[in-house]
Amino acid sequence: MNDCVIDATIVCLSNQALANRAPGSPLDQRLRVIELVISAIRRVRFNARLLSEYERVARKHQNDLIQLFFAILDSPKAVRVSRNSLSRQVYAAAVGDCGWPSHDQHLIAAALDGVNPCICVTESHHAVCSELIWRRLKIQIEHIH
Repeated sequence: MNDCVIDATIVCLSNQALANRAPGSPLDQRLRVIELVISAIRRVRFNARLLSEYERVARKHQNDLIQLFFAILDSPKAVRVSRNSLSRQVYAAAVGDCGWPSHDQHLIAAALDGVNPCICVTESHHAVCSELIWRRLKIQIEHIH
């Protein structure tokens, strides 16, 4: 099982009525990320900052998939990481060398030490860094539209 970190934007944009889901649509792509966690194909990793963001963007659960996602976060099926920030060396590699946005260092902090970790993001400035992040930190960046 591979580990993944899910940006709060994906959770936010997935928190809507499932009737709006059309195959291949952006909503469908985002919900697939959540479904991979629910079906135990991927194990979600998160830290306190991500949990806070998830709770803020999805105060009211609009569909069963989001409800199941939050249940997994509160179970042994998810990995809660204690660190929210990066060491100086990893910060220099991610932000300085790779161009990762400094305000999103908590995503990399959650992914570090995971099993074949990936970070699922929606923003293109994260995707631009993907090759360098892979080379330096061995973390895949998955751009979800």
